Amino acid sequence: MLALVRSAQAAIEDFTEVIESRGDDVCDIPSMHFFRGLAYCKVHNFAAAVEDFTLNINLCLGDADAYLRRSVAYCALQDWHNAHADMSQVIELEPTAIIYCLRGRLNTCMREWD
Repeated sequence: MLALVRSAQAAIEDFTEVIESRGDDVCDIPSMHFFRGLAYCKVHNFAAAVEDFTLNINLCLGDADAYLRRSVAYCALQDWHNAHADMSQVIELEPTAIIYCLRGRLNTCMREWD
């Protein structure tokens, strides 16, 4: 477990270095924010993960996976309403049975029975 945390922390540092070195050249930045967000999730820094997934989404609005991962990070923060909004956006972009089931689980967490 400790090795996983160390490697995730090293990944965060590496992605941060790449993002900072790019400056205004944003061609690869959305994926860098996405992958750094995943690394933040590994070390349970879900607030930072939400920030990175949000940056990714702002640069690439149609990225269903970024909405899905941000929804998961919101769930970890028990921010059910934002998690639900993101899951609904995933359904708009790429509707699948699994995503509908995940949104149903969110409804249960929110005690939304309708």
